[in-house]
Amino acid sequence: MPAACDSVLEDIEDIVSAEDLKPHDRQFVRKNVFPKVRKRNSQKNIQADDDPPSD
Repeated sequence: MPAACDSVLEDIEDIVSAEDLKPHDRQFVRKNVFPKVRKRNSQKNIQADDDPPSD
């Protein structure tokens, strides 16, 4: 039965090429990205959810 991957990887250099970005380079590529601010629920909605349901 043939193996799912016939090519054998001898070394990590078989996967990573010289043109790939280094971890240090990847960190500074996205330096102008800002986190998105999420709006919180108003206090009215939170207090309404805390009330137990009436039977």
